[in-house]
Amino acid sequence: MTESKNANSAQSATTVLQPSRTYRVAEAIIGEAEKRLVNEALDTGWVSSAGPFVEKFEKSFAEHCGSSYAASVSNGTTALHLALAALGVGPGDEVIVPAITFVATASAVAHCGAVPVIADVDPDHWCLTPETIENVLTPLTRIIIPVHLFGTPAPLKEIQSAFPRIQILEDAAEAHGARLHGGTAGTIGIAGVFSFYGNKLLTTGEGGMIVTSDPELHDQIKRLRNHGTSPTKRYWHDQIGFNYRMTNIQAALGLAQMSRLDAVIEHRRNLASWYKQHLSDLDDIRFQDSVPDSEPVYWMIALCLDRWKTYEQRDEVMAELALHGIETRPMFYPLNEMPACANFPRSKSLDNAARIARSGIVLPSGPTLTEEDVAYICDRFKQALTTTGN
Repeated sequence: MTESKNANSAQSATTVLQPSRTYRVAEAIIGEAEKRLVNEALDTGWVSSAGPFVEKFEKSFAEHCGSSYAASVSNGTTALHLALAALGVGPGDEVIVPAITFVATASAVAHCGAVPVIADVDPDHWCLTPETIENVLTPLTRIIIPVHLFGTPAPLKEIQSAFPRIQILEDAAEAHGARLHGGTAGTIGIAGVFSFYGNKLLTTGEGGMIVTSDPELHDQIKRLRNHGTSPTKRYWHDQIGFNYRMTNIQAALGLAQMSRLDAVIEHRRNLASWYKQHLSDLDDIRFQDSVPDSEPVYWMIALCLDRWKTYEQRDEVMAELALHGIETRPMFYPLNEMPACANFPRSKSLDNAARIARSGIVLPSGPTLTEEDVAYICDRFKQALTTTGN
């Protein structure tokens, strides 16, 4: 009897320690509209890349961006690779990328046989600037890839003015619907690429899109996407291409998601405002800034704490938050610090990227969070700072 009591007490104690819910860093909303269109795709039997939803999704996304053309692809990384390949990037070319970004920005360049060149980022908005680009510019520079990090647009007008002869390929993987200089992120450079991974503002599970207003570039993208197939002769290939197509099932999901994109963006902007309000009493906190004449979409709510000088200090707080059901994720590690990118040329100074990476954290940013949830998360965040000695 005593053993049973002890066992029950232990079980009860364990249950009490479990968090009542999990506050996710990101999550997708899949509703009845998505299920209806996906089931329609399944019912018709059009499950691969042939099917009406692909073209409908491309048209809808192009219209939302204000772009002439949109080409769907299998994921955001293939979107980058395909855009670079269609632009003719290859061996002997250098492509400038920011130090703070997901590794795909650099790996897509490497897959073309070109050389990614790592530049530092702005200390406030965390994106490329003319100054950080100038530090790594060479006669071999063919393309600049500004990343609209976490949905915050890079200063494209300044970059274009400083380097008018170099093409700009926008990595807008995280910036669906962000506005800049009166246009939409992804439509200001020669082309823009988007990701529809499960944690993005709009998801197709996996998937991506390339937008451009250049008809010749769009035609080349479509040909290379489909094995380099001739547009006039079936099963005739006059180029070596790729199989980077999106399926009709994915496109059906994406088309349904388009109807909720504006509402998701509005919620993210509210989320950012709530976090800033509830963490305003921390003296050394720095949220990501935005450039003039821009409207971020806050894909992820990220911040830096100046007190964190090492990854370990931040990770202690992340571990403490996890005990209370609060998911977090670290800032992207600088490209130059990772073995996969160790041999890429880089700026002599990457101090801003190093500081941002070590002091940066991403807090829960899901579309179902309420202001009450944010207040709880912020309260636990402040307690974790005290508990861990931060």
